[in-house]
Amino acid sequence: MTLQIKNIGAIKDSGIISLKPVMLLLGPQGVGKSTLMKILCHCRWIEKEIMREDGKLNYYSHYGRFLKGLKQFHKLNDSFFTKESSILYEGEGISIHWQAGSSKSLSTSNAKILRRKDFSKLRHNPKISFLPADRNLISVTDNIDKNYRANARTSLFNLLLELGESRSSYSKEAPLRLAIAPHLSYFSEDGEDFIIDANAKKIISPFYAASGIQSSYPIELISAYLESQIGEMPNVSISDLSLLKISLISAMEQGKDEDIEAWRKSIRALQRQLQYSSAQIYIEEPEQNLFPESQRRLMISLLHWLNRCRAQEHKIGYSSPRSMLMITTHSPYLITVVNALMSIYRTRKDIQDEKPTPSTDICMERLQQVAQKHDLDLDLSPDDFAAYFISEDGVISSLIDPEFAMVSGVELDSVSDWAENIINEVYSAGYEL
Repeated sequence: MTLQIKNIGAIKDSGIISLKPVMLLLGPQGVGKSTLMKILCHCRWIEKEIMREDGKLNYYSHYGRFLKGLKQFHKLNDSFFTKESSILYEGEGISIHWQAGSSKSLSTSNAKILRRKDFSKLRHNPKISFLPADRNLISVTDNIDKNYRANARTSLFNLLLELGESRSSYSKEAPLRLAIAPHLSYFSEDGEDFIIDANAKKIISPFYAASGIQSSYPIELISAYLESQIGEMPNVSISDLSLLKISLISAMEQGKDEDIEAWRKSIRALQRQLQYSSAQIYIEEPEQNLFPESQRRLMISLLHWLNRCRAQEHKIGYSSPRSMLMITTHSPYLITVVNALMSIYRTRKDIQDEKPTPSTDICMERLQQVAQKHDLDLDLSPDDFAAYFISEDGVISSLIDPEFAMVSGVELDSVSDWAENIINEVYSAGYEL
């Protein structure tokens, strides 16, 4: 699967971006990280809709609905686009090609959407969630559920709805333990959110909690909810139920075994088409307001989440994993977690490539102990990761060294280089003659 974006926002030409189970987008403010992630999330949502319902392809191919949906949900206005703007998405089951220059008016420019030849075999129903950077508004604005009114469905409004769906899973007696700190947990009561602080032995509303808790607990709550939905059936529409009812009555009236068996097959196919197959989560700056140690804990938790989602996919019969974690970030600490995981994988592979000896067995056992000690015993390889840096001139480049399998932090942590250089200059000026 790939994505290419041209002349949208600050992005000039993304080049062809390969999509992986873990996607990291890095770069300075305002270079287009969120824009890229929003476009990809939108394309994958359109693909989900079409895989669920055949008529959606025609719907999103006409009357500018593809672009209108992108602008409305992700709050992108006309200033992000020019006559040279284009999107090319090559997905699992469909391809999407949108180009602004093909229409006299931006609002009426249509996307060309095509199914793949084996579309019917590729159909599945991922559970998708986008967590915007302004998610902390859910906590800092009292009674936002009652006061927030949107003229259209935006990412923040959608997050409110998703939180409403996920709250019921956690009570005071069975709370959700928060990864950012072992003494914190979450529960809901009568539709209200609460945080348990075991150290302080008190229960508080997120409205009065620390800003890091306000920005991170929606991530943990939504990710847990998405994971729990894999393998479950969503609410079926009235039209789907009506079609099933008609086909069942017809088969029973004719009384032919082949008709009844065909109906059973259609039921199984529809169930496979509607059943939640996987989870995709898109998060803007998960490190918001978090202490470095909490950032580390949250990133490890998200990687474990992906690992569990993949295991659940396999359990319900999918041979190739489809779940996805994508984040935009400025944090070197999140990258450090990824590099630590990659170093474990790379070292394990080096040991496995050697001829087995008592020494290699000892090394493998010690490596396993290290991985377990740091909670990085995960079934993820460097091939599951992609990391891209967007420069101030709108150019995108990969940060992963294909030979050494590490994410470069040079572009991200240039301040450390600056600090080292200025300290050297100070010492030279003050002590060298």
